[in-house]
Amino acid sequence: TFIKHHLNIPVLFTCAIVDIDIKNNELIYCSAGHPDQLVLINNELKNLFTTKSAMIGLLEDFEFNQTKYNFSSGDRIFLFTDGIFEVFSQDEKIFGEKNLKKIIDANKNKSFEQIYEIIIQHTLKICETVKQTDDITTIFIENNT
Repeated sequence: TFIKHHLNIPVLFTCAIVDIDIKNNELIYCSAGHPDQLVLINNELKNLFTTKSAMIGLLEDFEFNQTKYNFSSGDRIFLFTDGIFEVFSQDEKIFGEKNLKKIIDANKNKSFEQIYEIIIQHTLKICETVKQTDDITTIFIENNT
């Protein structure tokens, strides 16, 4: 496996692949140890992939499962790195995945810009003066066909 041959690399990473087929209104999602992402289908917020999987390179000949969804006009995807919910306060409280999902669910019909600003406001309130070391990356996609 990759990890056996490269033990000197001090960083491991996860990834996710999202394939959107607009012609057939389908979304195919596969995760390699990445935190669960969110999808809004028929105005219902769901986890994109509920089965945990290994990170790339940890297990030899590991088969990654994929999930397929109908992805119709008005449906939305919320993709993010773990840095957005692994924000800690001075007393080591964590923002957490549940809080992120609650915020998105409560604001799911707002613009992506508004949702992003609300998320950032909540994370900044949690971390206050604590320096964050992880990236905060979001990608929001809406099917407007």
